[in-house]
Amino acid sequence: DQIALLDKNKIAADVVSLKLFGPYGHFFITILILISSLGSLNGIIISYSRLYYKMSLDGYFFRNASNIHSRFGTPHISLVLSMLMSTGLVFSGTFDTLTDMIVFAGFLFYALLAYGLIKMKSKGRIVVEKIGYPIVPILFILFSLALMVNCFFSDFFQTICGVGLIASGVPFYYYFKRKELR
Repeated sequence: DQIALLDKNKIAADVVSLKLFGPYGHFFITILILISSLGSLNGIIISYSRLYYKMSLDGYFFRNASNIHSRFGTPHISLVLSMLMSTGLVFSGTFDTLTDMIVFAGFLFYALLAYGLIKMKSKGRIVVEKIGYPIVPILFILFSLALMVNCFFSDFFQTICGVGLIASGVPFYYYFKRKELR
């Protein structure tokens, strides 16, 4: 009943570890959360900048984003752009606000990936037989849709902000696509 009454800004693992194991458990869980967050952050920093880099190579992002640093061999302009966009998001609200916006967006794209898998398999572009196909991707799409509907009902404003954030990229897509056709 204490977890059910937990303040929205508290981390359940932190509260439980403090109750069960005292200050040492609290310290241990805090360190684990820190390590997990830093590991996740490292993966995001590496992958997002590479997405911008690849989009630039394909002509769907700013041309300079595909520049590679002469000494370190990294897409340094993409790293800076990723940092600027991330900093803007950090200052846009609380951590809870950001996660609420991202959950909807993430599962929207996961559902689209599962749909793309089904479509590519039906067109014969993927020929490998997998156990559970097509039931597993269809179930995944249905659960993703259910989660997205739940996001709308549980926190409408944050979900709309997340959709708006995604939609803000559409004009850029058409701008770069038009530029490519010239």
